[in-house]
Amino acid sequence: MASSSKRRRSDTGSEEQTVVDLVQEWFGPIQIHDGEVVKMAGDLCELLLMRTKDSDDPLLAHVIHNDGNSSSLPSTTLPLFKKPHVVHAERSQQHIPSFTPSAVLPRDVYSEGFTMKRPPRARRAKQLAKDIASGRHHNPDTVVAHNADMVHPLTTKSGWAGLDLRYRKGKEWLQEQWVKRSLVRCLVLDLKFITIPYKGKSVAIVDRNGYMFAFRTEVPSFWNEVFKDGKLFSDCFGVACGPRSKDDVDANNRGDHYAMVVGVDRQNKPVPARTKYHLDHLAATQALMHPDTAIFRVVKFASSVTRLRFPGFARRVDDCCASLKKHPLEAVRVLAEPDYDLYYNFCINGPQRDVLGVSTQPHVDGKNLALMVCAVFVWGTFNHKEKAWLVLWEAGLIIELPPGVLMLYPSSLFIHCNVDMSNLQIVTTPNGEKPTPATASPLKGVPGRGSVVLFNQATMFQFAENGSSMKDARSQGRDTTSDNAIHIASLPRK
Repeated sequence: MASSSKRRRSDTGSEEQTVVDLVQEWFGPIQIHDGEVVKMAGDLCELLLMRTKDSDDPLLAHVIHNDGNSSSLPSTTLPLFKKPHVVHAERSQQHIPSFTPSAVLPRDVYSEGFTMKRPPRARRAKQLAKDIASGRHHNPDTVVAHNADMVHPLTTKSGWAGLDLRYRKGKEWLQEQWVKRSLVRCLVLDLKFITIPYKGKSVAIVDRNGYMFAFRTEVPSFWNEVFKDGKLFSDCFGVACGPRSKDDVDANNRGDHYAMVVGVDRQNKPVPARTKYHLDHLAATQALMHPDTAIFRVVKFASSVTRLRFPGFARRVDDCCASLKKHPLEAVRVLAEPDYDLYYNFCINGPQRDVLGVSTQPHVDGKNLALMVCAVFVWGTFNHKEKAWLVLWEAGLIIELPPGVLMLYPSSLFIHCNVDMSNLQIVTTPNGEKPTPATASPLKGVPGRGSVVLFNQATMFQFAENGSSMKDARSQGRDTTSDNAIHIASLPRK
């Protein structure tokens, strides 16, 4: 066995030397690494097989192909190798486009003008939405309102709407102090309300249990954009539907400013229908939602923020819409889709006649759905460090709302109003920085404030979730209450 093994090793060595000798004899004195000998032997064998088809090849002219006898090859003969499988395919005649740098995609990493980095990964929209809703992305500042308690909200017995102002504690005192312009001093100095100034970052407001119930955005980038006609976005919020009558103004329990409500509701109606003001000004209200308008942009902005920050409330609107679309009455089905994305109702508040700006008195939006947010978008030209900070009475908060911000909060659950911080005798420099004796000056009132409000009224959701009016549900012995525990549990936790 030893001799046989030794012989095989010797034979292998001689075969390798044969390859080396053959290569050097054909191509001259070149150096070959030992590891390349076997590979080169296979290549030489394939070369010989291909060259035998051409008897005129000068390298193989001395090889005889037909009689099996070899001519005088170099001094040594080729070792025995396994014949490789060679396939001679026709070259494809398909057109190969010429290289044009302008046609190269960024992901063609070996092309001219581009680096070898990977193409960007497509962002997953659903995951991004979850990250924003949970606070992992664009993490806002958080303010804890220890007076607020969303586990025990102030609602009617049925749970559908917020408790009316008539049944709220301290309403007379609030209204009296507001008229006297002394309310802000009482709230800040005596009751130690938390003030939330605007610092250029979004703010999430949570209750004592950690449930987020309100959210204030940053001023969006489109606030200072210019439309095709040269008009600034921030200048597009004039009154579009004409002035209100004196009777309409007197009926407004929020103030003497201009106000209008459009959209679909079911207030004192057997089935949902558009508001009277909407029908009286149909062309003008439809023009508000043209894709080229600022109102359209605000509605889309408000709805997207609502979906991201309060996804449970957004699902409730989607479920309401889906339920109404299945109603047997066509008059209900055609109005099932909200006119304003996630909101069935829309309101513009603005200056009118001798009322130069909007500043609402203490009130509750008692007809709105309790476990739902309204969206307030502030517009106009005024000193927001002084004018119209938002008070949430039961939460113990006073919130600065500069033009351009969007504020989401359950307006049916909290008494709210606007107060002027100038009544505290606050002073500031013109650019809002901390004053010094040389730069301090008293603040003065600035008119011109307005707002856009998007909201959902309780009767629409009663009709959708009960399948009928409250009266019909009671007559049939069905439960007419709203299970708010489900909607409270859907609130984001901080």
